[in-house]
Amino acid sequence: MTDVDGGAASAGSLDSLSRSDHKHGFSVSLPLAAICDQGNQSNTDILPGDHKTYNLGASDEAWDDGYADDWNNVADFPFFDEKDDLAAILGIKSSGVRAPEGYLLIDDDSLPEWLLKRNRKTLAIEKTKDGKPFIPLKHGIGLAWGGIRQLVGRLEREAARRIELEQRIAKLEASIN
Repeated sequence: MTDVDGGAASAGSLDSLSRSDHKHGFSVSLPLAAICDQGNQSNTDILPGDHKTYNLGASDEAWDDGYADDWNNVADFPFFDEKDDLAAILGIKSSGVRAPEGYLLIDDDSLPEWLLKRNRKTLAIEKTKDGKPFIPLKHGIGLAWGGIRQLVGRLEREAARRIELEQRIAKLEASIN
């Protein structure tokens, strides 16, 4: 793919990649398959054309692995504090099946439904072709943050209780002496 300084590529449709160069007044559209299947490289930004309008992949056509220097997410993470995050985390069980890398995989049926990716229009849980659900990264982060907050809260309550008990013991010991 030929690149011109100062331009940005944008998704003009789900099937093609449009390359616009505002300095030089032209755009080029290429099928995404031509870029992905032929190993072409881009030395420009790939933009969706408008904010939050296109997806990269789909529930039945997901990318395999992604590599990046930095992932940035819009800060609209779910705040799961009305959920018992620790119970949800503890309720996630092993499937007993090992991934090729050797680690155990989770039992998808043990995942709380509120953690799974839902279609924005139908609200149905989105799954891969082989029936595996998706866990949005931001949901996992929200669950982890909530679990940490709950653990900190428990530790603070336990520390306050310990101080209270130590004070009561000191009073009892003082009354005995």
